[in-house]
Amino acid sequence: MKQPLIFLLIPAFFFLTGCTIISSNSNTNTSGTEVSDQTLSQLEVGKTTKEWLIAALGQPDSKSLVDEKTEILKYRATRTTYQHSGLFIVFDSQSKHEESETVYFEFQEGVLQRYWKSEK
Repeated sequence: MKQPLIFLLIPAFFFLTGCTIISSNSNTNTSGTEVSDQTLSQLEVGKTTKEWLIAALGQPDSKSLVDEKTEILKYRATRTTYQHSGLFIVFDSQSKHEESETVYFEFQEGVLQRYWKSEK
């Protein structure tokens, strides 16, 4: 009697574990202009020009005039990560995580005076 039960349990075990489907994937998209640490390391306060920065990074997301001599350029990048996980029919999960980084550059008469980052 014990042998037929084992012969039934073994195929049932393989059948059940074979039906377990686990999936997980992740996708990250970036929009805007990412300002790398390498680019920031090339900047020299009092020397780097606005023209050089625009040539290196492209046009900023916005420009603000503080006064007739001072201008602030703003570059913003957003990284969005989508994640999906599933376990056969029992569990299904989707998530979205977003990180934003804004880098500001202050120029006076076209020469860099300071820069800073703001992260969310």
